[in-house]
Amino acid sequence: MINLNVEQIINDNYELGRILKITETQFGSGHTFLIETGQSKYVAKIDCNKDEIELYYQIEKDTNTHFIRQAKIILTVDDCPITKEGLIIYEYISGVTLKVLTGDLEIEAVKLIKRFNECLQSISIKCFNFGQYSEWNKLKSLDYLCDETCTKILDLNLDPKLISEVNESINLLKTYRDRLLECDQQLIHADLGADNFIVEHSQISATIDFTPDINNEFYALAQFVYWNYLWNTQEIDLKKLNSYLEHYLERVIKPPDLEIYYMNLLYASIYRLVGYCLTLNESSKNTPALEKRMRIVRWIECMLVDT
Repeated sequence: MINLNVEQIINDNYELGRILKITETQFGSGHTFLIETGQSKYVAKIDCNKDEIELYYQIEKDTNTHFIRQAKIILTVDDCPITKEGLIIYEYISGVTLKVLTGDLEIEAVKLIKRFNECLQSISIKCFNFGQYSEWNKLKSLDYLCDETCTKILDLNLDPKLISEVNESINLLKTYRDRLLECDQQLIHADLGADNFIVEHSQISATIDFTPDINNEFYALAQFVYWNYLWNTQEIDLKKLNSYLEHYLERVIKPPDLEIYYMNLLYASIYRLVGYCLTLNESSKNTPALEKRMRIVRWIECMLVDT
């Protein structure tokens, strides 16, 4: 979708004033644009999942009340959070996003995830049914990940050894399925990597790109650890890995906590591996990023065996 189309959709559906500039950004998932008018700035995104946007609109007020700032959705002239073309406009929040959070920012992020989870616990999950419009959304189902993906992996044009390793990992995840499903389930933000935190004046000022899922609170933490630590390290420092859980719980870690944490790390890492495999283009097969995902899974598997 080009800028001219975006501008026309905005003019047809919003009253933002005269648009001076539209720039497609490199940040955010999908097509994301910075909109500049004479009075303000906005962020526009193209998103095909209307249900998730409407859910975000519902919870944004609650999270902001709990001092967890998220960008407010600007309603259309018809008071809708999303246009029929799938365009959403958010308020612009000043600050920067970082590839990795370190030091005090890293600890602050973990504690914010805890507060975020506590806030989302109060929201009923019975009425939410996330659409199956993409492979990534289908993989949010643990049963789908365990039961439906092995056959799909076999059909991919990947190295046979890698296919075997991926399916072995899925089979290992199956052995933990019942225990994972027995853990408390709630609404979570399932993609809080470093680049989904806005940092301003050396502090986290907001979270962005809400990615809803129904899962255990430790799964939200595991996704952060995956992107902020496991993705960026050459080898695992067990003390460092466990420190995330310690900061999250704000108490001494008990053995059952650690086991659930490791199981969710396995779950998160296999989700990232399998989703990447199933959405690769032919030209991207056997990339270093794929091997990196497999290496992370191997690390977590070894830790679970040793637990």
